[in-house]
Amino acid sequence: MCIRDRNFAAQIRAILEAGAVPMVTFAKFHPPHDDPRALRAFAERCEEVAWGCLEEWGGAACSGWLWCIWNEPNNYQVGGALAFERYRVIYEEVAERLYRLLSPDLDGRKVRIGVLTSAAVLANVLVKIRKA
Repeated sequence: MCIRDRNFAAQIRAILEAGAVPMVTFAKFHPPHDDPRALRAFAERCEEVAWGCLEEWGGAACSGWLWCIWNEPNNYQVGGALAFERYRVIYEEVAERLYRLLSPDLDGRKVRIGVLTSAAVLANVLVKIRKA
């Protein structure tokens, strides 16, 4: 198995078996957020997870997944209340690495990289309820 965290792999398998699209959220980038070495290490960890997913489930599958960079970065309790410009630097570093890995298998589709917010979760739940 290419994914080191067996719980993560089991959760992804369960999501796929249920016919849903996995959403991988990269979080827990601890301060200092302005340290270039810490940013590089965080981006590398995100890239390793994505690479492991590609190895385990293939590019055709993973390129359609949702890839979220941090959860509520501007929320003090969740993300440390990052300023937009600081978050943008983090987002771009991680998104560039994810895009590089996922782009060969997009087949004209856009890569689905974003940030998860409470409103996005609610909207997603409402869409699923309406379809049921």
